Amino acid sequence: FLKMKAGEPLVLSFDSPKTMSGFVFTPSWRRKSECPFTAYKLYVDGRLVSEGEFANIINDPSSREVMFKAPVTGKVIKFLPQSLIGDNAAIGEFSVITP
Repeated sequence: FLKMKAGEPLVLSFDSPKTMSGFVFTPSWRRKSECPFTAYKLYVDGRLVSEGEFANIINDPSSREVMFKAPVTGKVIKFLPQSLIGDNAAIGEFSVITP
């Protein structure tokens, strides 16, 4: 669980480069004040790798799997929530998919 303010990214750093083919995101609904966000941008080593929307996430807060167009390799992931519904967002779980 990670609570975030608008414009605040989740940053993950690995000790060595990892090849990734996507990610899994699960929103958190621990408290009513933790609002979801409906869109995101994901960067790997400063390059925009994926951006999009989580359709119907308010009514269906289940895990979402996002696959990249092609695998990418890098050490630093920055996941940036967009289109917050409220002042705070929360991430229940975030994981990287490796090939």
